[in-house]
Amino acid sequence: MMARLEVKKVSKAYERDGRGFLAVNRASLVVRAGEFASVVGQSGSGKSSLLNLIAGLLLPSSGEIFIDGKNAALMNDREASIFRNSVIGHIPQGWSLLPNLTVLDNVRLPFYLAKRDGSPDERAQSLLADLGIEALAKSYPSALSGGEAKRVAVARALVNKPALLLADEPTENLDRDNAKAIVALLKRAAKEGTSVVMVTHDERAAKAADTKYVMDGGKLVQKI
Repeated sequence: MMARLEVKKVSKAYERDGRGFLAVNRASLVVRAGEFASVVGQSGSGKSSLLNLIAGLLLPSSGEIFIDGKNAALMNDREASIFRNSVIGHIPQGWSLLPNLTVLDNVRLPFYLAKRDGSPDERAQSLLADLGIEALAKSYPSALSGGEAKRVAVARALVNKPALLLADEPTENLDRDNAKAIVALLKRAAKEGTSVVMVTHDERAAKAADTKYVMDGGKLVQKI
């Protein structure tokens, strides 16, 4: 499955100390199927908020987001959950693994959140090998370093071959070789038809993208 992402004049408003502000300010972008886009910017610029809006974890205050021509904000909770699980792979920032599941079971989990034929085992093992952590398959998250946990989260996001992949600082806390391995996987996913959006502070990772955006004060600008 392939999907085109369209973000149309999306804003996200909050109130702080009795004053309103826009974490995301009329942001627009289009990411074609098979395109790898990066979004760079300082902490607090709105990058993660934008990614969470696309992922459906936040609802926009205004504007629209279409994935494969569908607006998940108009779906009921069950429809939106099924849609996200079948279409979107999400690499969140920070720790996101379930502590009571092994590495392999954490990677396989998205496969079992909706009814599917077949088994995810071969793909899960292959992704762990690509990321150099196949030996950790039976380990639990408590035994992992921060960098190893991040690589597990990357494998989990890719296990269902998502049409849209959202990556929030995927190379954070990784050495150069492991960061390159993750970026290579994102590029490979794009070549296979996945739309990829990555937010990052890592300029080396950002340069690997087809299209680069800069976010500042909630505003998004494409960098030529």
